[in-house]
Amino acid sequence: MVNIEKVNATLLKLGHAPVTPREWLFIETMNQAVLSLAFIVRWVVSKRDEATDHHADLS
Repeated sequence: MVNIEKVNATLLKLGHAPVTPREWLFIETMNQAVLSLAFIVRWVVSKRDEATDHHADLS
């Protein structure tokens, strides 16, 4: 199982902010026992990119 500290450390190394409580809650609702650290980090970054793209479209 991947813990929040590992996810946050990896995100910080990649220049991203740590996961928010809301992001972590969603990750916990998935079966994280089968999710790799790399998958979780890619998922968080992609969701943030989608949100950024959506906000850019609105301006």
